Amino acid sequence: MRLAGDVEQARLVVEADERWIAAFNSGDVETLVSIYAPDVVLMPPDRPNVLGREAVAEWFREFFRDNSARQSLVNEEAFAAGDWAWLRGRFELETTARATGRTTTVTGKHLVIWRRDGGGAWLATRDIWNLAA
Repeated sequence: MRLAGDVEQARLVVEADERWIAAFNSGDVETLVSIYAPDVVLMPPDRPNVLGREAVAEWFREFFRDNSARQSLVNEEAFAAGDWAWLRGRFELETTARATGRTTTVTGKHLVIWRRDGGGAWLATRDIWNLAA
């Protein structure tokens, strides 16, 4: 992975992203959502934007109510400067529908913009991903 800008802060962003993936893979919506900024905008493919932590929490609760899931990330770039950072990479997501037991695997790309809060924590403020063709 390429780290750029303020490399130490870029590493902290990567660590925050690793906490996100651990929370996702355990289905821990509360921890997952705590990694997002209060004014987060989630931009899932082929769906409307999801605005704010409460809406994101509900979006993930619905997702995990309907599916079990496991995701792996390969972060390719992390850049930090001041109170802003971004992280770019690839993912593989395996979901199993609870109703049917059908498992689906997709791959794609993601870009997350992070903002450091007043206490120094990095929070994801914009999260967009798309599926690989």
